[in-house]
Amino acid sequence: MFITEGRLLVSPATAQMIIDQHGYAAQRTLSRQHVEKLASLMRAGEFLAGSQFTFGLLPDGRRILVNGYHRAHAIISAETTVEVVVTIIPVANETELNGLYYRLDSVQRTRSTQTIILASGLAEEHGVSPSVATAAYHACSIIANGLTYLSAGNEMPHLTTPDGRFKAALDWWPTIRVYSDALLPALPALKRRLINPSVMAVALVTLRYCPEKAIPFWSGIAANSGLERGDARLAYVTRIQTYTFKKPLEALAISALAWNHYHAGTRITYLRLADNARIAPNGTPYANRSAAQARAHTEAAHDWLISREIARDADA
Repeated sequence: MFITEGRLLVSPATAQMIIDQHGYAAQRTLSRQHVEKLASLMRAGEFLAGSQFTFGLLPDGRRILVNGYHRAHAIISAETTVEVVVTIIPVANETELNGLYYRLDSVQRTRSTQTIILASGLAEEHGVSPSVATAAYHACSIIANGLTYLSAGNEMPHLTTPDGRFKAALDWWPTIRVYSDALLPALPALKRRLINPSVMAVALVTLRYCPEKAIPFWSGIAANSGLERGDARLAYVTRIQTYTFKKPLEALAISALAWNHYHAGTRITYLRLADNARIAPNGTPYANRSAAQARAHTEAAHDWLISREIARDADA
């Protein structure tokens, strides 16, 4: 069967053919619960006719289903025929196909960040693990928001989409690789703490702007070997391994505090977090700012991102 744009009556047999012949290789795991929810609506005649099936059209003529996978399975399960609207979007290559798949995620049923990262191929492209790439995806948004954590309602709108988050990370991948290498000696439990997006956000800005001190700071924390009492790195390791942060801002603030003690060369055995703690790591553009200045810095970061995107569009 040749897939064309327009309205199409999809029978169980047609749905199976679409899955078998036009399936997306990096498709997320099937959710049987979601399939049965859709199938029950179809059986009851309550499923909205005209639901979209989207295919990416590759130069070799292949049409790959990037939206409609669960609906196709639901049609098979419901043993009924459903009318859908087929949309076909040309893509230049497999990379653009992956981009089309994750882009639809932001407006369709929510899919996990890790699914988007795996589909984008970013981890493999930049030589880091999927877990590091997933954390970086969020950490770079924290940085773009002014090195602070904002709730979804306050976050810059362009940072709420996969494309916006990927753009925010564009210039950070070399630093992300440096941090990934620094984490190599870390035991699994400690590494999980160190790839917390809030921790990684502080790590990335210190590694970018103060690498001569930041590399031994973060690699020493990851190795967690031979650290002497009074070393800010030991105080930090002890704190993050024994304390569960209730809010992302706490992890940001405690990471910046530990770094500032190490950067200044002060001896400390316990990191105490004040209620109004500043997220202002020394040696970076975020140093010496008050909590009240964080929002202004956020707005400046937003303006910089927008101007950068305009410049890139002009160059293109």
